[in-house]
Amino acid sequence: MDTRSRGKDGEPFAVLPGLHHSTEAPMRFISTLAVVAATTLGTVAAGIGIANAGPNAPTPPPNPSANQVVAEQTALAATIEPNPMAVYVPLKNCRVVATATAGGKIPNGATRDFQVTGTTGFTTQGGTSGGCGIPAYATAVSARVTSTASDANGAFIAYPTGTPVGQGTLYYAKGVNVTTGSNLQIGTAGKVTVKNVQGPSHLAIDVNGYFSPQIQGHVELDGTLTSGTPLVVSALRSTTGVYQVTTARNVSTCAAHADPDGSGGYISSAVPSGSTVTVYTYALNGTPTNIRFTLSVTC
Repeated sequence: MDTRSRGKDGEPFAVLPGLHHSTEAPMRFISTLAVVAATTLGTVAAGIGIANAGPNAPTPPPNPSANQVVAEQTALAATIEPNPMAVYVPLKNCRVVATATAGGKIPNGATRDFQVTGTTGFTTQGGTSGGCGIPAYATAVSARVTSTASDANGAFIAYPTGTPVGQGTLYYAKGVNVTTGSNLQIGTAGKVTVKNVQGPSHLAIDVNGYFSPQIQGHVELDGTLTSGTPLVVSALRSTTGVYQVTTARNVSTCAAHADPDGSGGYISSAVPSGSTVTVYTYALNGTPTNIRFTLSVTC
């Protein structure tokens, strides 16, 4: 026999897992509240937050430091998990996109490609002239994505240019200012593509750091590069115990370390200069000796 308490109409009261329950609220009342909440905020998915910030945002949208955002969620469906070998480089907050300054609102169903790396192409998308100091070898950026002056509830979907469209990055509500943090993966030609669903709405993207591959490679006795991360271009042995490893960036100010492989005692040193790291390898008695080693460079 069902021994649960029942309402006046004979239906059992709702029992929601993980909550303390009252015998004073039938399920239909709770369902009504849920519908009202969803209608007020717009479309809400699990793990996706909608942030209401009071009156309509000004045009162009303010920098994130001036945004009065009430709620913000960063664990989004499209957030990129950077490669564990990647190095994070923080930057001073810098704007790369502001459609309220240039380009206008992104219409429903439209996509736009936005430049993220390099020094050109930013003023035409409302970004900082000269770019934000993100190099061509960056794989992703840490960013704040903002929607302002939206005409209807909707969502922005950001994904690497040249790849299939991803999932929602920012869900926004009509007429309010919504901001969230996200790691955005960079695609072809150093760009990020953004698709708008519903709206239309203005978009602003401010970056505060980028991810780049760790410089690491394994070199054989004869100077053959057997494995390496994308920034390691090539390796060769110029003479006994002397190797040159070429990278895709200037490593003059970076720290380099060569770790000898195999058994026995060996000594090694690594000297970065320009885009090349010269590795010197010796036996314990100081005699130049060819060895296998793993080179790691941190910038």
